[in-house]
Amino acid sequence: MKSPFAVSKGEKNDKSHLLWGYVLPILGAACYGLNPLFALPLYGMSIPPMVVMFYRYAFSAILMALVMLVLRETFRVNRKEFILAMLMGILFSGSSACLFSVLTILMQALPLSSCLPIHSLWP
Repeated sequence: MKSPFAVSKGEKNDKSHLLWGYVLPILGAACYGLNPLFALPLYGMSIPPMVVMFYRYAFSAILMALVMLVLRETFRVNRKEFILAMLMGILFSGSSACLFSVLTILMQALPLSSCLPIHSLWP
């Protein structure tokens, strides 16, 4: 099964690929912006930010592996790709750790209705 998002070498970028190029980043940003909506209730149940992050990344890794299996994509990476993926993963998880830690502080100081707009305006 061929992915609707993949463009192979020599294949023209048609309008459907261009549309996916706009739709998927917008969808990804919207989903990322919903993080506080799901994290703050978990913090209210006394679950630490690092545990929330662990399960968030574990579920997304499992989901991504399932998508790759369905699309019959290979899991093989070379050394350069592995090092780059690890570096990006460390930077992204560090950013998320800071975000989730700040949300716990904001939740203690401000009501939820104030935390979400602050997160949305965060650069």
